[in-house]
Amino acid sequence: MPNITTFDELLIILGALYLFECLAWLPWGALAASRVPSFFRRPAMAMEFPSNGQGGMAVGSLLPFGFVFFADLPALALSPEGVVGESACHPHPEHRTQGTGQVFRWDELAQARAKGRAVMVGGQALVDGISLEAARKLAVFLRRTAARPEAGRNTHIQRHLARSLRSRDAHRRALRWGKASAWPRTCATGAFLWLFAVVPAGEHGLLPVRDWLMLVAGFFAWHLAAAIALPALHRSFFPAQRGNRIKRTLTACLAPSAAMRSADSASHDLMAGLHPLAVAAGTCKPRAWRPLFGRIWRDAHHPLPPETADPAGRRILAWHRTAWREELGAFAKRHGIVEKAIAIAPEAPGESVRAYCPRCLSLFAKTGIRCDRCGGMPVSSVAA
Repeated sequence: MPNITTFDELLIILGALYLFECLAWLPWGALAASRVPSFFRRPAMAMEFPSNGQGGMAVGSLLPFGFVFFADLPALALSPEGVVGESACHPHPEHRTQGTGQVFRWDELAQARAKGRAVMVGGQALVDGISLEAARKLAVFLRRTAARPEAGRNTHIQRHLARSLRSRDAHRRALRWGKASAWPRTCATGAFLWLFAVVPAGEHGLLPVRDWLMLVAGFFAWHLAAAIALPALHRSFFPAQRGNRIKRTLTACLAPSAAMRSADSASHDLMAGLHPLAVAAGTCKPRAWRPLFGRIWRDAHHPLPPETADPAGRRILAWHRTAWREELGAFAKRHGIVEKAIAIAPEAPGESVRAYCPRCLSLFAKTGIRCDRCGGMPVSSVAA
């Protein structure tokens, strides 16, 4: 077994810290879409990662030159009557996006304010656990909608739902970020290669290095360049996040692993305000995101029973789901998706299978029962 030197131990620790910086937490319903230098990979949701009852641990692009976008799914339903802190859309077959269950009328929502990752109304949390930028944008939307005449809120909310599904906006944001972040990502990649390739090669005699100070100075030059490039990039996309920008910059200056991941971690909030489906469609190939559309479409047409017992909250959820189905239909037309094909019952793989769940597509040997994964959804007969 080879001897591990102090240098090797230090490199292993730095590598572990770097891998830790690649991790990010995704609540249920959120989506991650990674980009590596030349292509977009398929989207992934929290259900596809090691997870618990709250969400899953996502892994970003392992290369500093790549980046990953996150799209939140706030637990919020809207209607001209008010809002309820419960999601009307649950892409995961078993886990709901956690909501507060709070119900507010529009006259109360004039006080909506973003506080960290939550949206507060009169000291109570309406939505929690979303990104800083998503919380800020949502609070602004709620205040503006509350200031509108009651007769105009219907159209305003429908436009908001339509905007959240604009995949071309996600595509444009991704392209803009790719161009603007080229230099910070180059610096981060330089620091990564210098630390994990050039320095070890010099240590083991693979490079004709006479002065270790040159290796150390080269690494810190790339490291500081990556840290210094971060504030301008962050300010151009998130001008309102001054405190978060200072925190990120100081962390990048002090921690080499954070500097190497600075451009990647800053990209997480870029898609705030867009639905995960729009982000997937705008950044990934159709064959990668269309299964996600199928899950969301089936959930919209076969929704889980509401958690809230408040009559106003139930009415708000019902209105939101009706408007949401209309927007999904418009999305399907734009992308050439035939909705009837999604609604077709699956073929039975054998004579023992006689029923399926229309929401999660689980198969059953009996008819007349309910799917426990989907809150007691009645099963349907499969195609013969």
